[in-house]
Amino acid sequence: MAAAELEWIPESLYNTAISAVVDNYSRSRRDIRSLPENIQFDVYYKLYQQGRLCQLGGEFCELEVFAKVLRASDKRHLLHHCFQALMDHGVKVASVLASSFSRRCSYIAESDAQVKEKAIQFGFVLGGFLSDAGWYGDAEKVFLSCLTLCSLHSEVLHCFRAVECCVRLLHVRNGNCKYHLGEETFKMAQSYMDKLSTHGHQANKAALYGELCALLFAKSHYDEAYRWCIEAMKEISPGLPVKVVVDVLRQASKACVVKREFRKAEQLIKHAVFLAR
Repeated sequence: MAAAELEWIPESLYNTAISAVVDNYSRSRRDIRSLPENIQFDVYYKLYQQGRLCQLGGEFCELEVFAKVLRASDKRHLLHHCFQALMDHGVKVASVLASSFSRRCSYIAESDAQVKEKAIQFGFVLGGFLSDAGWYGDAEKVFLSCLTLCSLHSEVLHCFRAVECCVRLLHVRNGNCKYHLGEETFKMAQSYMDKLSTHGHQANKAALYGELCALLFAKSHYDEAYRWCIEAMKEISPGLPVKVVVDVLRQASKACVVKREFRKAEQLIKHAVFLAR
């Protein structure tokens, strides 16, 4: 029979192996957790494809498991599909993870700085994922826990981390329309920057000013938003993460539109699109 006439095409050996593991999920659950991140995620994604959301939810609600899944490379968009399916199914995985992380931060409050730093870094990843997924309240809880850890030390590194945390916190509060709290967060970030200045250090303000611009724009304070966008663009320098530059240019373009500076707005957004590719 010609290949074109085949009604069934066999799966690759890898996919067949993943399916076999999923078929024996109840017996191999412990062993699955010892697999490399990408393979472990593929097993969970197969559970999602088969509609086994209760079992998938049981896995994703465990902080250690989800931390490992977050490290799977180039699969973030698929993870969002799984995550949203669980939320739609009634599995409150976002709030469970945020609460688990908050408890962990409480447990390690007396631990050494290295343990706290590792937790803060993970909190940024977890909170960033929740923010991207639109679960701003849970992301806010994660970032507040990170900020609490940062405040337990006065070293320069933790001041830098606190500034970064404030920027992320301001972003989720903007997204959740908590503008009054957003203003307080901006002032808090400024206080940490002042502490850094007293120690002879400077934190880049581009991301912070960009988020302040977004806050002011949302409150219809367009003149102030325009002014702070200019300040944010002045802070753009070599070595700044591309995402930060793109966000600043995007906010500046919006501010220019409201000011009817359409040519500037077009140039800014075109450059942002170019950098984002």
